[in-house]
Amino acid sequence: MFILARFVPINEIVEQIKERRPNFVRIIDRITFKKIFLYWMLYMFSFGVIFFLLSFTQNDGVLYKQERLSQSIGGFVTAQYFSFITSASASQGYGDIMPHGISRIFAVIEAVSGLIIFGLLISKLVSKKQDMILNELYELSFNEKINRLRSSLLRKFSTP
Repeated sequence: MFILARFVPINEIVEQIKERRPNFVRIIDRITFKKIFLYWMLYMFSFGVIFFLLSFTQNDGVLYKQERLSQSIGGFVTAQYFSFITSASASQGYGDIMPHGISRIFAVIEAVSGLIIFGLLISKLVSKKQDMILNELYELSFNEKINRLRSSLLRKFSTP
């Protein structure tokens, strides 16, 4: 007597597991890598603008070689460079460029939150790759089970 088992597609199992996740994780799962990356770039650009604008004040802003940033495109590029390096590496002083006054608080905020966003970006990238590998592995496993079932049925019914 044969007992036929119901094959549950792997996609259904994965979806059931995903439904049990907390809301925060589900929200992050829906955000694409591209959106996170663009948000991170916009975030760094915005802080660069803040650092540049703070350079117009008397005691705040970013110092480059112990002097305030120039109020030109070169100063703007230097502020963007400072923002990018601060967000990507959490470094807040490079010897030649460093925050001064209230810019230090903004640099700390950018460093901490920028590293969190960077970590989210990397985890999203690794997650996508892991999903691809797992789906391929599940497909191979499923095909192997079907082939075994096929061959055992052939052996069972082909022998006289």
